Amino acid sequence: MDPITSNILLVWLTFFGACIGSFLNVVIYRLPRGKSLSNPPSHCPKCGHAIRWYDNVPVLGWLWLGGKCRDCQEPISIRYPIVESVGGLVFGTIAYLTLQRDVDASLFELFLFVLGMSGLVLTFFAAGLIEKDDQKIPWKLFLPAMVLILPWMVIRPTEVFVYGIAIVIATSCLHFLLYFFSPRQKTITPLMILAAMTFAMIVCILS
Repeated sequence: MDPITSNILLVWLTFFGACIGSFLNVVIYRLPRGKSLSNPPSHCPKCGHAIRWYDNVPVLGWLWLGGKCRDCQEPISIRYPIVESVGGLVFGTIAYLTLQRDVDASLFELFLFVLGMSGLVLTFFAAGLIEKDDQKIPWKLFLPAMVLILPWMVIRPTEVFVYGIAIVIATSCLHFLLYFFSPRQKTITPLMILAAMTFAMIVCILS
């Protein structure tokens, strides 16, 4: 893949990741509460006004609104741009390392791989935030990541095995770290630690 195409793909995947992060904000709040993910559309949690499309750009929308609703001027939680930024960071990092490594892979293969690995990390991250909100983590949350990983079990079974081992190691380390965290600790939850560990493992393997 030539450098120009590679750079365009990297920028696009990073922005795509931020958009996934934006949708993840909806999932984190609505899914545990049994609400629809599509209806009503994104709106201010304080006044209920629908968020305009040009205010809904990941991260940038929150910045140019000064962290406040355009209609009622009530503050919008900084969690929203943080989750969007994490989405962009995870997708961008995994995309960059994958592009450096799999230079001969097709665009479709690269996209599937980045989507699958990033989806896995962000699923754990979303579960951690749901846990932080004292909500029950729905089993449906894990379905998309499982479906995204399945093609790689056929295309590249060896790599999937390596990532599986990495995640098992991360999970084992997580159980060890649980002893150092109070059950009431809500700043960083165990599943958020697992998300960070999984991301670090994937980065290490790709590097």
